[in-house]
Amino acid sequence: MRRGDASDAPDEANVDANDDAAFDAVRILTIHSAKGLEAEIVALLDANHSEAARDDLGILCDWPLDQDGPAHFSAFGRKSERGIARDALFGEEDRLKRQEDWNLLYVALTRAKRMLIVSGVSGSRGADAEGIVSESWYDRMRQVPLYELAQGGATDAQQLGDSFSMALFDPPALPPDVLLPAMAQSAEIDEGVLLHGLMERLTQGPIWPVMVPHAETIARWLGCRRELAGIVREQAATILRQPALARFFDPSQFRAAHNELELAHEGQFLRLDRFVRFDFEGWILDYKRQLLAGERTAYRAQLAQYRKAVQALYPALTIKTALILADGALLEEL
Repeated sequence: MRRGDASDAPDEANVDANDDAAFDAVRILTIHSAKGLEAEIVALLDANHSEAARDDLGILCDWPLDQDGPAHFSAFGRKSERGIARDALFGEEDRLKRQEDWNLLYVALTRAKRMLIVSGVSGSRGADAEGIVSESWYDRMRQVPLYELAQGGATDAQQLGDSFSMALFDPPALPPDVLLPAMAQSAEIDEGVLLHGLMERLTQGPIWPVMVPHAETIARWLGCRRELAGIVREQAATILRQPALARFFDPSQFRAAHNELELAHEGQFLRLDRFVRFDFEGWILDYKRQLLAGERTAYRAQLAQYRKAVQALYPALTIKTALILADGALLEEL
């Protein structure tokens, strides 16, 4: 699954998937690898979502089939930073992706010979009162009535006489002594994501001090409401005007800095908000709105993992970690 691209057209299945022994077991396949195969019962899982992974980095290429070379070739980054000159090309890319989404759904549905089970997890964003996400595959399928063809090859379809039902899973109540962590509000999650995005954009250039733009500009950058843009603007401005934090953002005070640094370490994928390298030490910085008392242990373990991964890259440096909170506080090593 990791090797495959969600935008790829379905490929033929692996040859060994057709082995007779494979039909005596439950097979877990991607839609791409299931092309050309059939099964009596097919379950299509995780179908209640409509948003693909964000495409924040890549190449935009317009190469007509009848041409010897591309008519356009350029790199792109985040959607908020692309400008408008290539809107028509991105629009065509989106159209092709939507068509490919339908193609992929067709392949998935036509694998089933007798029964198709479409499953999904109840959603929140873009979902109706039943938790069904608009334009998801689950949403498309719930509009389709269930029919069974008459015996003897008749072409007329008749609705199933016997209804099929399955009791909903009703989990038992947890014991009173089991405490569940409080779920963060969606607005708080959005605020944290926007703060990360704004800090990344403001601190990627060589200019110091950083000029934080008006909320209207930030709202356009991040594609958010004016109110949220105003909140994260104040948070970013508070962080950037702290004298104790200037050495992490003033290019004249460090050797190098990297935002959103991605590392693969011991089989895990890590993403560091910011890494700043000085002559004899390196700092791993993680932005956070606030730190609750119950979160310290988890963040201490997370930062220790970051530190171990970066130490392997820079064995001669002393690697330190810290959280930077929205109020400008610097929490070292926890």
